Amino acid sequence: MSSASKDGEEQVALPRETQRVLGHDRAVASFLARWRSGRLPHGWLIEGPKGIGKATLAYAIARFLLHGEGTGDGLSVPADSMAARQVAMGSHPDLKIIERQADPKSGRLRTQIIIDDVRSALDFLTLTSARDGWRVVVVDSADDLNRNAANALLKILEEPPARTVLLLVSHAPGGLLPTIRSRCQRLKLSPLPDARVDEILAGFLPDLAEAERKIYARLAEGQPGRALALQEAGGLPLLQELVALLDTAPDIEMDRIHDLALRLSGRGREGQARVAGDMLVRWIERLILEMNGVPIADQGLAEDVRVRAKLSRLAGVDRWLAIWENTRTVLA
Repeated sequence: MSSASKDGEEQVALPRETQRVLGHDRAVASFLARWRSGRLPHGWLIEGPKGIGKATLAYAIARFLLHGEGTGDGLSVPADSMAARQVAMGSHPDLKIIERQADPKSGRLRTQIIIDDVRSALDFLTLTSARDGWRVVVVDSADDLNRNAANALLKILEEPPARTVLLLVSHAPGGLLPTIRSRCQRLKLSPLPDARVDEILAGFLPDLAEAERKIYARLAEGQPGRALALQEAGGLPLLQELVALLDTAPDIEMDRIHDLALRLSGRGREGQARVAGDMLVRWIERLILEMNGVPIADQGLAEDVRVRAKLSRLAGVDRWLAIWENTRTVLA
């Protein structure tokens, strides 16, 4: 489930390279039921929190359709089949991937999917299938579509060519055009139990110590992709540092905050900065929930529970809500 990078280090596989869909049996069964009925919808909206496995499911469906038949084990197809290899490389002639592209002028990744990206899918769909089978369009993610691109995609959904399936990944489907939502069969993915996240992590990161792996599984809050992102960014040491810093309240040591901020603002540390900010916001969320009487499971850090108890005595819920909101605003 992992691949080697150019410098020989192990890195996590991309969703299109991942061969198994774990923990979303209900969604897989729902798709297969429609497949077996012979009335497969052209549009599918795969929705749920970030990092839960939506893109992995989309590419598994794409492999299944493009291979022509499965192995009888859910959506699985032989990993060494041509369809599986070509989907992993993003080179299958009957697969079109719509995602944010680099701006040719600046070289930077655009913040949106623009209409030209969708028009390329329209051109793709005018062609005859290379293998006389299905053609698949994956949009990852539909939340990135700007207004013009969304309207262009809607036209495809309204009049899809025969034997075409569009798979739309969405973290926040409420923000999509209502007409796009109404044209799609919806597959809702829910957060996974910690035990299943731990199982997925064990497959991706077999060399990770079990105790550390279980902490990442709990921190992920049911989202395997988040667990992998946390581990890749060194999330556990960062969290331990944040908790130790919060433990100095009410006289928080500003020098330590300054040193941490400097380290995270360095070139190539953007991923760590995002992870640190996300963990801080979620840590304050857990504190607020606990102050409101909601039981919070131990995340696996020895000092976590004690520091939350300490901070809950230093300020009321309203004050922590304001801190939480301000922190989110600063990090947005």
